[in-house]
This record gives sequence, C-alpha cells and structure tokens, in this order.
Amino acid sequence: MKFKRLDEETDEYEKFNSWFRDAFSEHYFIEGESLNPFRTKDNIYYYIENESKELVAAINVAFLTKDAFNSMKSGLISDDMELTIEDIQDVKNGDEIFAYIATIYTIESYRGKGYAEQLLKKTIREMLNMYSNSRIHTLALCLDNKSTQLFEKTDYEVIKLNSNKQTIVYKFFD
Repeated sequence: MKFKRLDEETDEYEKFNSWFRDAFSEHYFIEGESLNPFRTKDNIYYYIENESKELVAAINVAFLTKDAFNSMKSGLISDDMELTIEDIQDVKNGDEIFAYIATIYTIESYRGKGYAEQLLKKTIREMLNMYSNSRIHTLALCLDNKSTQLFEKTDYEVIKLNSNKQTIVYKFFD
C-alpha cells in the first residue's frame, strides 16, 4: 500500500474525485462541484493506494476560519454542507490553524485493517511538519461509533453530539 498526497495538477485529482463520488451519497456530491468549496483553498488530501493503483482510503483536511471552526465545535454548524467558501481559508506556517477533518473513508473490503488509523496518524504528522510553527486545532464530525473510536484511539476528545447525532471530536497540537 502506498500513502500519497493528492496533486491537483495531475490526473490523480480526477481519479480521486471519481472515487469520492462513488464512495459517498448524492447528498455530498453536486455534479461538477464535488469537493467544493474544499478544493478551492489550501487543503490537504491524502490517500492510500493498493498495488493495482486503486484508492482504498482517503482523508481530506480543510482549514477553517476560527469562527466557522468554533461553530462546528459548538454544534451550531452540524453539517459540512453548511460551510461556504468564506468559511475556508488558506494558511501558512506560524498561523493559528483550525483544521477540520472533513473526510476519512475506507473502501468496505479494506476496513478493519488499520488503514484509516494509519492515514489519520500520517496526515497529522505531515500537517505538524508543514506547519511546525503553528498552533493547530483539529476537529471531526463522526457519523458512527467506529469513526468515534478511531479518533479516540488517537487521543481525540469527544466533545458532544450535534443536532445530526454526529459525535464531535477535538484535539489540539501546540
């Protein structure tokens, strides 16, 4: 298995976009606008690819404004489809960063093998390396107990349930 960062300048982006469309319901995909507003800013996309170059797991980290992040953390924003382009920002090393783990997904036949945990840990390490002079707040909305347990295994704090019955998890890196 190979851990890779998505490069929008290659055909990998279209492969990822197609995989994303197939993996998620229509609720999260608008034809021609998948991953928007996430793809228009300085966000992080990583994935794991098998020997046949098929995507088996992926993660997307979006950098939010402090206000949008705190609205998600408090439960005021309970669905990332409520985010707008104004809620997402570019960041640089030294900024206080508010990172929303918008997607972490593993193809069903590869689940239970530790790929999501590996992807999460590697992505966090990469983010800490890229923004080594930053204070980084991270947040995710977990749809089920398995995803909540994944974040708890990596020392995330469970904050609360939001109005969509998603578990809000949080971790701070200083």
